[in-house]
Amino acid sequence: MSKTYDITVDISGKGDVESIQQALDLAPLNSLPYTIFIQPGHYEEKLHITRPNTHLVGASKANTFICYTSANGLLANDGKIWATYNSYVVNADATDITFQSLTIENTFDFIGNQRKENTDSSKISATQAVALLVGHKGDKIQCRDCTLKSYQDTLYVSSGRSYFESTDIWGTVDFIFGGGTALFNHCELVCRWREDSSGHEPLGFVSAPSTLIEQKYGLVFYRCNLTKENEHVPNASYRLGRPWHPTTNFSDGSYANPNAIGHCAYIECQFDNHIHGWDKMHGKAKDGASIWFYAEDSRFHTFNNQPLAQYGGDHFEMSTDDKMNYSLKNIFSGWAPSLLAQDFN
Repeated sequence: MSKTYDITVDISGKGDVESIQQALDLAPLNSLPYTIFIQPGHYEEKLHITRPNTHLVGASKANTFICYTSANGLLANDGKIWATYNSYVVNADATDITFQSLTIENTFDFIGNQRKENTDSSKISATQAVALLVGHKGDKIQCRDCTLKSYQDTLYVSSGRSYFESTDIWGTVDFIFGGGTALFNHCELVCRWREDSSGHEPLGFVSAPSTLIEQKYGLVFYRCNLTKENEHVPNASYRLGRPWHPTTNFSDGSYANPNAIGHCAYIECQFDNHIHGWDKMHGKAKDGASIWFYAEDSRFHTFNNQPLAQYGGDHFEMSTDDKMNYSLKNIFSGWAPSLLAQDFN
């Protein structure tokens, strides 16, 4: 194997180690670059990466898979539910972590769970199942030529800055979400079919930003393709996003964070006919009542996407001058992702 890799993982036993966790455990106790090459195979592992400057490179996203089954409502080994944050397959929880040419998939059986009768005690209602989490200590996370796959809450960008290029992200409900800053450059966002829909509500939502108001940029999609999994996904069944105000503990109680005025922008993207506008999202008020947060009150923007008619209103369209503010320097406060290959203007 090329000397550009520090260690090789091969599940068949022909590498240095047989699991990715073993390779992580053997990383030197310093902050020098540490690159793990992962041979083809299905690696059933749940990974919490806490070492800075760690890089995972697969043979290709078509044959190198990191998979695990977990979901919000499932029980972990300690007998407690995972909850959304801990339902990840991979948690990038340090600075300068990269992923290239691999697939990260949460294999929770969302479809099978939804098919169960409501009287079935094994059916769970909390079906959030994160594939990749940018953890609380995650920053300068990069992902190129990868696939991230789940149904609800596929990619959780909880904090920091992250960059995704030429990456396929599959999901249904709020499948790209969180309060971090993330740029998606020439990615494919695949909206999945779910057979449990009543037909009266959207099948899903591509994004759910919870960007704090003092943070200028949240989720930025540039020249991405918004496609659908198959022909069963109906026209106008997916929304571009909705505003998430996560429940937060304050000195006077626990309620939806009023400062989470989410930011999301779609710039020069291509929409298939399943995309139609934005949507509202509910949260808990200070008095415990349910309240609604509306797209019009959020920082939601579009610019020169095609076709133009599928936004659901002109309120969100930016001017050319406003679009010019979307530069790498502005979005990432001076950080330039090393994996950037596609142009970002």
